[in-house]
Amino acid sequence: MRKLTAFLLDHRRGTIWTILLIALLSACLIPFVNINYDLAEYLPPESGSRQALELLQDTFGYEGFALLMAEDIAINEALVLKQQLEQIDGISSVMWLDDVADLNQPLSQIDATLQESYYQDGCALYTLNFAEDDYSLRTGDALVAARELAAEYNPALYGTAEESRNTRSQVMAEFVNIMLVIVPACLLILVLISTSWFEPLLYIFVICIAVVINMGTNILFDSVSFIIFSMGAAIQLAVSMDYSLFLTHRFEEERAAGHDLRSAVIEATRKTFPAIASSAMTTVAGFGALAFMQYGIGRDIGLVLAKGVLLSFLSVLLFLPPLLYRCHRLVERSRHRTLLHVSARMGRWLTAPRYLFLILMLLIVVPCYFGQLNTDFLYGDSSGSSSSGQIAAERARIGEHFALNDQVVLMVPDGDVAAEKALADALAESPYIDSIQALVTLVDPTIPRSMLPESVLENFVADGWGRFILNVNTIEESAAMYDCVEFIKEQTANYYAEYYLVGKAVSIVDIRDSVQADLRLIMGLSMGAVAVIIFLTFRSLIMPVLLIAVIQSAVYINMAVPYFLGQPLVFIGYLVVSSLQLGATIDYAILLASRYVEARASLQPRQAAAEAVHRAGLSVITSGLILAVAGFAEAELSSMGAISTIGLLIGRGALLSMGLVLLALPALFTLCDTLIRWLSLRSGIPARERRLRAGHRRRAGHAARRGLPPGGPGLESDQG
Repeated sequence: MRKLTAFLLDHRRGTIWTILLIALLSACLIPFVNINYDLAEYLPPESGSRQALELLQDTFGYEGFALLMAEDIAINEALVLKQQLEQIDGISSVMWLDDVADLNQPLSQIDATLQESYYQDGCALYTLNFAEDDYSLRTGDALVAARELAAEYNPALYGTAEESRNTRSQVMAEFVNIMLVIVPACLLILVLISTSWFEPLLYIFVICIAVVINMGTNILFDSVSFIIFSMGAAIQLAVSMDYSLFLTHRFEEERAAGHDLRSAVIEATRKTFPAIASSAMTTVAGFGALAFMQYGIGRDIGLVLAKGVLLSFLSVLLFLPPLLYRCHRLVERSRHRTLLHVSARMGRWLTAPRYLFLILMLLIVVPCYFGQLNTDFLYGDSSGSSSSGQIAAERARIGEHFALNDQVVLMVPDGDVAAEKALADALAESPYIDSIQALVTLVDPTIPRSMLPESVLENFVADGWGRFILNVNTIEESAAMYDCVEFIKEQTANYYAEYYLVGKAVSIVDIRDSVQADLRLIMGLSMGAVAVIIFLTFRSLIMPVLLIAVIQSAVYINMAVPYFLGQPLVFIGYLVVSSLQLGATIDYAILLASRYVEARASLQPRQAAAEAVHRAGLSVITSGLILAVAGFAEAELSSMGAISTIGLLIGRGALLSMGLVLLALPALFTLCDTLIRWLSLRSGIPARERRLRAGHRRRAGHAARRGLPPGGPGLESDQG
């Protein structure tokens, strides 16, 4: 490390400009990164939804759809608007009342139930069918054009296509707004704990360079989810800010010890490399575990964040040393007194009631562990939309006049008309299914299909498959939605051995089944990987148990809060934040444990715990506050439900981990001090005490042979 840092300093100008050029090129690539808004795309290839979607695309094509309501519109105006909507590029067809009833007769003579589905209270409800799927840019443009065309009728839109378009338009704007809050907030925190006004700018600049490179290099992936695109930068900034702090603080210590500028930078980089590497590896381990999920979004999120942490690690090691060397005069000229610090008295005060804190943690964690096991989860695309804002408002407006529906497409082998008719009748009995569009429901089943027009057949029969379009009223993810899908599967299985289902409700059920299988695997992998890193850091068998127990307790408390509040939790948020909280905040525990080990070499357990809090407290508080600010900023500023929920979990989790590390972990150290001393496999406190005790025994034996007292010469100096 010393030779590499020396080389970077000798070529500092070239190093700085090379890294800045890489960042500039990466920034230019960011607009070309493909962002995916369809969570069903991450289902395993063998899942029913993925197979059904591929078959549907190959046979009938997969069209998106949306509902558009026009208010205060007469029948004749509604007909004209329908014709205009059909001319929009990207809209393949528009379904309205004139498709199912003769409008030449008075409205009073049209079946009331039929009419209520398309026109009532002066409002017309159209079903827009698109030429491409819900997530297509062409579909989004068609929705914008439809809204503009119906502007005089105060239009309201509903459907996955509109949610996707709205999310797409908000992602970049919200990303900018969130970063404009997080960066100044982090600067403020860093100013409070630093000794120079200029140092925080270096911290932020170095990590932001890594963030930009990470976002640009995401072009290496086929796509990244809108979730990680929206919040990946904030998470990377928050979890890796410590690296800059570690190196800069060590640099100041080396300067204070009398080293010249060059040697101080080199020694600081060399000495902080193990600490930074250990911190980065625990975070990467937490994120890397997500890559083993069957549900592909875990791999998407895990790889992007792990890459970001590694880039931050490299940025600090390669970019910060030359910058420190170049900017040291600005740092020196802007010195000020530390505005925030943790005094030795505060360390003693926080550790005085340590066993009380430990008992309180246990009393809280036990019910929280069982509470988080019973939390209600959300699994689907609906978790990506907000319960407030324009989308929710327009959906509520439509719901005031019409029953809202989503579509489920059922594909069965073609040829058995009797089975199709019986299945249609059985499905019609479900309270979850409002209507069924199929050949046997739209055309008299007794008419030979060879006599039907091709324009009719092609919509429902192709390549040996028949298509049913089911309009279901379970638009919100709920137990009713799960029951609806199970009912369709059970009824269809009575008539067909092979069938396929496509739709948002079906995808949600498949996502649920997929991610539930991932839970134990991911938690086991992340805890196992972190435990190995802690073991290698301390060479202790007990340290991994103590540190993971404290952070995992914070995770359980964090995840149990929605249960006790009676709120559902986005499951992908549960998985991501569990791994993130363990991988990122375990650093707080590692830092405190390192300080305890150092202090225990010369102090008793209680004093060592107080000294550890004194020496590590400020770093833990700084890291915790930065991560909490990033999380709460996401929660408050994002209108997308999944991102807002994940942000809230991150912010709350950071504060819980910070609190338990500072309040409960010192008690565990003093309580388990004997185990810590004897279950160590390296030099340090346990080995030192073994050597001292072995020395005592040797000297006692020598003294006995010479007839001297047991505490002979030399023992006192060894103890000192």
